Amino acid sequence: MPADVGESPHSRTQERTVALFISYSRQDAADLSELAAALHRSRQDVWIDQELGGGDAWWNTICERIRACDVLVVALSNHWLRSKPCQAELRYAQALNKPILPVRIGPVDNMRVNSLAELQIVDYETPTAQSGVELITAVHVLTAQPRSLPDPLPEQPAVPYGYLMRLGDAMADKEISPQQQLQMLVELKAGLDEDGDDPSARSDIAQLMRMLRMRHDVTFRTRTEIDNVLASLEPASAPPEPEPPAVPKAAAVPATPTPQRGGAAAMTSKRWIIVGAAVAVVAVAIGAVLLTTSRGSAGSASQESSSAAAGAPAASDLSALLLTPQEMGSIIGDPTLLADQGQEQRPRISIGTLSTPGCEGAFGALEGSAYEGATGLGAVRGEPVHSAGPDPRHRVYQAVARFTSAADASSFVQEQATRWQGCGGTDVTFTSPQSTQSWSFSPLGGAPPKIWMSRRVADGGATGCHHTLEAVSDVVVDVDTCSADDPVGIAGRIANAIIDKVSR
Repeated sequence: MPADVGESPHSRTQERTVALFISYSRQDAADLSELAAALHRSRQDVWIDQELGGGDAWWNTICERIRACDVLVVALSNHWLRSKPCQAELRYAQALNKPILPVRIGPVDNMRVNSLAELQIVDYETPTAQSGVELITAVHVLTAQPRSLPDPLPEQPAVPYGYLMRLGDAMADKEISPQQQLQMLVELKAGLDEDGDDPSARSDIAQLMRMLRMRHDVTFRTRTEIDNVLASLEPASAPPEPEPPAVPKAAAVPATPTPQRGGAAAMTSKRWIIVGAAVAVVAVAIGAVLLTTSRGSAGSASQESSSAAAGAPAASDLSALLLTPQEMGSIIGDPTLLADQGQEQRPRISIGTLSTPGCEGAFGALEGSAYEGATGLGAVRGEPVHSAGPDPRHRVYQAVARFTSAADASSFVQEQATRWQGCGGTDVTFTSPQSTQSWSFSPLGGAPPKIWMSRRVADGGATGCHHTLEAVSDVVVDVDTCSADDPVGIAGRIANAIIDKVSR
């Protein structure tokens, strides 16, 4: 038969459509187009997972397509090598006895030490006519002898990052109990330990944390723990404030735990499947988290400039307003006082939970829940001080907060007075990892711009605490003391000494 009106068996083999599955990292999507276009031009049946939704159906379709393909084409790069879904696709294809064709489209740190080292790799990072010929030739060589599926079929691999999809679904529940919130957070933290090196998985975990933080039923404990994690993942973008001048202190000793409030102690190739419908919520959450986590640095930078122009103390001046252990010791008659740690530059995060969340601000100085979102809040400085020894006679937390104006400082105290008044004459339970204690609040004392409130252990113990809050110009002085002797007098005298510095 003439060549122009017929075809040979060899030509029919060459024109047979081949089913190709491309395994790739989503981070390489921009570099994938040339490879996919070349395979399409050769009239191959190319399948890429760009049209899928999320959940188990996504992974089931992936596995089904791998079973049906003639060749698994690996879009090889460092991103692909580090992708958990891509590695799962490869292992499943190998278990199915599928031909594997590695095609390098991006940098690979070591071409000899990876899961595809024994295979011939087509270099397509910089496509040329020659590399295009090598690519199509390799496809036809691998499909020259069709392979049958094993019987029985190997078990389908589990969904990569399945815990993220499960947690993403759980975020849609109308109500999540405090225990469930903490369990979610535990799983997300474990995910960071396991998958945190993958930037896409790391981003997905952070997004889920933000979604949890923005829920209407989130507890203070869960929210503050999330803030701690997010702060470590996403440090404020603005330059940090200069370190304050060193304040002479006596040598510090380990503090004994007390019930008092303490300081703050990817889907690489298919990451979009987890939170597609929640993008808008996440966007709002990002803003809220950044506001919370960067108030001490980025959020206060512009406020420091405007406050300085108005005559407010600069950030370094705030440190000088706090009393040294020696100054404080001379006031209350305790020469053994020691600074527990360096000065803190952000509102404190609780080490436990309070049975009445609205009373957290009254329960301790510089509490994060009290200062969060405060209008005009700029820089803050706080420091714990205590008597030496295993059972400190005095415990003090002194703090100052600078606001953009005297009106903002006064309004802050007025708002706190309203909150504290609701706690007066009530009992609250504070639960920390070490213990659980009940405390009785006295009625609110004073009136803005100066208020105070006392509390004692509800079982009649000797320990008593006193918290005083006062606005002086555009600075708020916040002092909380706990002692077995005259806590009201101690707090007042310390606050007055700080106010004297503010007024100079």
